[in-house]
Amino acid sequence: MGSPSRYFDIFGLKPSFAIDQNVLKERYYKMSRKFHPDKASPSGEDISMEEINKAYDTLKNDLSRARYLNNPGNIDVGKEFLIDVLDYEQAISNAKNNEDRNRIKEDLEKKIDQCKRNPSGEYLARWGYYARLMKMLNKR
Repeated sequence: MGSPSRYFDIFGLKPSFAIDQNVLKERYYKMSRKFHPDKASPSGEDISMEEINKAYDTLKNDLSRARYLNNPGNIDVGKEFLIDVLDYEQAISNAKNNEDRNRIKEDLEKKIDQCKRNPSGEYLARWGYYARLMKMLNKR
């Protein structure tokens, strides 16, 4: 991954969880045109389109951006939390209608919002679990 700010540097952004998505997108398109594989890369530039794409994919997603900034490693979220995750999985499996799914979705969204307000350490680890549960819920 290189320097923790490398991806932000590519787009001329300050390393921060809160970024302007429109500015990121605009700069990504500008970089895409400048470094497109069909064009000759500007001399002296040490960057590839592959790295630009990876940086953009990482920074445009809140969870991946938080992980990139914090590199949480192995954080113990606790046995009680993992039991709660299993309870959510069971509730998702047992959801019979849209009302049940919407109730679970609203609850998970609140928990993800809390994690977004504290995007480091244990909250960041929990966010990953909540994101996985949301994917599971959206597939049903």
